[in-house]
Amino acid sequence: GGDSMLRAMPKAFPDRLEAGTHNGPGIAGLHAAVEWILERTPEAIHRHEMELKARLRDGLLSIPGVRVHSPAAPAGAAIVTMTADGVDVATLARRLDEEHGVLARSGLQCAPETHRLLGTHETGAIRFSLGWASTEAEVDRTLEAVAKVVER
Repeated sequence: GGDSMLRAMPKAFPDRLEAGTHNGPGIAGLHAAVEWILERTPEAIHRHEMELKARLRDGLLSIPGVRVHSPAAPAGAAIVTMTADGVDVATLARRLDEEHGVLARSGLQCAPETHRLLGTHETGAIRFSLGWASTEAEVDRTLEAVAKVVER
C-alpha cells in the first residue's frame, strides 16, 4: 500500500487495493501468450492438437497388442489413453522414459471412476497428453518407442 510501516492498508485509493509490487514478468508473459494465441487462432491450435491426437491414436491402433481406450472424436482434449497386452502400465511408462525419452503418465491419473468406465480400473493405463507445442515427429517417435517396448 505504499507505507510499509502501516499494519493496515491505507484508506486512500488506489493504494488501498495495491498490496504489493505488480507481477510485471507475469503480466508481460500473459500478454505475449494472448498475442500468440490470437495470431494463430484458438481454432487452428485445437485443429493442430486434434490432428496429432488422430495420428497418435491411429498409429497405436496399428501396433499389435495395444488397446486404445480414447474415443476417436475430434472434440475435447488431445489425450490418448492405452494399455498393452503383457506389459504393465508402470513398466511401459518407465521404459518409454528411460529407453526412448518419451514421457507418459501411468496409473489411474486421479480418475478412478473414468478407469472403471474404461475397464482399466484394475490395471490403470498409459496417458499421452499432446499440446500446442507437440509435433508430428514427436508423435512418430512415440509410436516407434511403444512398438519397440511392446514387441519385447
